Amino acid sequence: MDGTEFIQTARLLCLYVEREANLRSAISRAYYACFLATRKTVFENTPRESLAGASVGTERDIRHASLKRWLKNCSDQAVRALGVDLGDLEGERIKADYDMSRCCTHDQARETVDNARDYLAQLGSVEASLIGSQVGACLRQECQGNA
Repeated sequence: MDGTEFIQTARLLCLYVEREANLRSAISRAYYACFLATRKTVFENTPRESLAGASVGTERDIRHASLKRWLKNCSDQAVRALGVDLGDLEGERIKADYDMSRCCTHDQARETVDNARDYLAQLGSVEASLIGSQVGACLRQECQGNA
């Protein structure tokens, strides 16, 4: 399954505004569409030896925090921006999933889903090979720092 399909689920959940759980779930699904698409791009385009040095053998080995850190530590501004924006979306997801004392509104959910759609467009506009080479360089640097 293509993880980006979750963005459609998020959009549908926003239509059912009478249930706050749907709005919270829309935010969560929007983030996961972005996370899964980014994780796939990184895994498919980063040199295998760089991934192996970070103990990544499969796509599922890439964790949320690691993915954001790798992107944020890249030298290319567009790739770094992906890390920042993915972190912002994850922050919204965490609030939606765990902060039950905070009301989740239709406007908040719609804005997050729109931001996620923009993120996916931004991800698609950056060359996948650039993302992979940038993350590969970041991983090599991390491994040297740990040596």
